[in-house]
Amino acid sequence: MKTSLFHSNEKVLLVGEGNFSFGVCLSKLDQSISLTATCYESPIVFESAKKNAEYLRNHGRCEKAYVSSFENLFQSQTLITFIYSGARVLLGVDATKLGEYFPLVSEEFDKIIFNFPHTGGKMKISRNRKLLREFFISAENLIKRTGSILVSLCNGQGGTPADSPQRRWDDSWQIVEMAAYGNFLLTGVQPFSRDEFPGYTSVGYRSLEKGFGTENLLVHIFQKAEKPDSFNIALISDLNFQDLMEFKGTVNWRQMTARLSEKNMFYRPSISSIYPLRYVFDITFSVGPEFTELNFYLTLYRFAGNLIEIVDFLGAYEFSESAKVTRSYRIGYRSPYFPLYRARVIDIHQNVVTNILEDHLNVTVTK
Repeated sequence: MKTSLFHSNEKVLLVGEGNFSFGVCLSKLDQSISLTATCYESPIVFESAKKNAEYLRNHGRCEKAYVSSFENLFQSQTLITFIYSGARVLLGVDATKLGEYFPLVSEEFDKIIFNFPHTGGKMKISRNRKLLREFFISAENLIKRTGSILVSLCNGQGGTPADSPQRRWDDSWQIVEMAAYGNFLLTGVQPFSRDEFPGYTSVGYRSLEKGFGTENLLVHIFQKAEKPDSFNIALISDLNFQDLMEFKGTVNWRQMTARLSEKNMFYRPSISSIYPLRYVFDITFSVGPEFTELNFYLTLYRFAGNLIEIVDFLGAYEFSESAKVTRSYRIGYRSPYFPLYRARVIDIHQNVVTNILEDHLNVTVTK
């Protein structure tokens, strides 16, 4: 993480602040950052945290207070909304339930930062994956459309090519997939530059006032993206007769998509993932005499081409007693523009793609 990531007048939310030392560093930047620093513990556990929290409280100030009132049949109530500059400290805030806290629920932040998330105690990868997943879900409605979420991890934890060395996928925290549950894409990874945040010390390793390893720390930068559905995974422009005539005879998915992509406009938003994940599933369906592989490829391309990376033919089988013919294909789903996780892709594969094939090709998908 570098100080250049922060800009004047931004609203920044820190979660899981073990000893508030990172918040103190940010408050000392001469950028008029509106800072909200939170921690899970209440009361504060670590002695260093007490001192830093007091510093932040003394340097936070309320600039404005907006008073509003409403009435219903049963009561009248006055609401006071405080607008802070400087810093404020909130205790007992669970990073997986951010939307449940009244001071936060009505706010949107330019940045939400979670440095070295950990469930505490002895390392359990599955628990930390769950922590990340639920954090991203809870943060989705608190981040501005143009905002970003920053998550700092130790080298090897993230499970991306940025780790050196990179662990096996099943031995990592799988941060790209966990972020997709909150509809976030990984748009950048950079080293955590401790030199730019003098005085910052992480704590919480195994629930102790002890920091994590300091070698090759990585900051993962996420932005909010649009989740895939039956509308935005389709291509924007339609295929015409000339497009179809180009592929008479033998055709494969790679050749077809390479040529058609030059002529058709894909859904290409400004936000894209640097390490999109791939998910592969097989599909089998029965066909009639009018079925052609070309039409099958073109149908998938037109209605789901923004999400499908590759399609491979696995084989066909004819049932002699019924003259029924089935065909099997392997479909690889991958896109830099959509946040994907396994359960979401399974739903698309079993429902959206199945409906596309049955509605447009007169086939029956085996379920």
